[in-house]
Amino acid sequence: MQAAAGRGYRDVMPFELSECDIVMGTRRKEDEIVDALRRKAGQVDVLLTCGSCTTVVMGMDAKALSRRCAQELGCELIERGQNYREDLPENVAKTFRRFLEGPVGAASPDPSGVNLYDFPYRYREEELVPFLAEMGLQSRLHLLPEVSVGAVRRIPEALWQVSLATSSRASALPELFSQKGLRALPVPAPYGIRGTRLCLEAIARETGRAEAFQAAWRHRWSGFRDAWRELSREARRYRLAFVVRDEGRLHDPVLSRGVPFLGMLREMGFGVDLLVYAPHAEARPAAETSRGAGVRRGVFRDPGELDRLLREGAFRAVFSDIFYDWRLTEAGKAQFSRRNFEMGLAGALRSLRGLLSICRLPFYERYAPFLARRSRGGHG
Repeated sequence: MQAAAGRGYRDVMPFELSECDIVMGTRRKEDEIVDALRRKAGQVDVLLTCGSCTTVVMGMDAKALSRRCAQELGCELIERGQNYREDLPENVAKTFRRFLEGPVGAASPDPSGVNLYDFPYRYREEELVPFLAEMGLQSRLHLLPEVSVGAVRRIPEALWQVSLATSSRASALPELFSQKGLRALPVPAPYGIRGTRLCLEAIARETGRAEAFQAAWRHRWSGFRDAWRELSREARRYRLAFVVRDEGRLHDPVLSRGVPFLGMLREMGFGVDLLVYAPHAEARPAAETSRGAGVRRGVFRDPGELDRLLREGAFRAVFSDIFYDWRLTEAGKAQFSRRNFEMGLAGALRSLRGLLSICRLPFYERYAPFLARRSRGGHG
């Protein structure tokens, strides 16, 4: 390939581009993929492909490769777009719809059968499934994030399709289930005592098992009540903090992954400090406001003011998803994150115990001078 020369451009020399993957695509590697898949012909039910920016940069025709692979495998093809996160709900629904077409499943769904979507394994197996059984409901399929073709085709065997209302993966499924004559039931995420009760009550109300729910709840709650109340009394001695640009972001289910942080901490008994970034406001330390007993709000305008609020705050720990956050360690504060919040009654009790352990830990306060960041150039 020759560059133009002698047309008024100064110091432009002719040059050549040799054939390479970046310019000419990835044909050789594509052929290797197709050859490898050819040996699996007849063994695959569906081929799911997802485009990415990498394929675009490399000059690769991803859609053409997907079609070649599906043809060699002799299977269904489902192509996901490049914007995976935004397309996720529609892609999941598209996948399910493909295998629910035509006469599948039982002739009539079991009115006591329940399929569960996107519930964490531990909560589902240890609490939710046994609780449903106490209410006279039979848990059949557990889908998302795991999915199999055989399981999807069995969905119509159960009438009730219970999913987390905060699940992005399952958010487009209710409409599909309604079209198939199934009862879609998005429920509140069972975080904390109140959230767990609301979740189970919603299932009981829709399935006509309100009385069975009351009896099952009394039985379950009685086993947690005393421990919960004792630990909650201790939690009232401590405060926890969040650093936010906009307080509303704490309530965004996408950013919080459905965890109601403030509500759950207040239910546990902890005081909460919100350190709010407001570059044009007057800086002030955290103080009580009328928006909620036990909630204090402070304002900072720059990193220096944030450092001061972190050092001087009465809170024991601060929320951060950054591993070993230097901004906290050098201020003498411990750290908690999404990992410290679990679903269900037992999960709420474990969460409370874990947060109390963090608050009791004197390590960061005692050794803060030795835990400062190495430089001021950034977090790391």
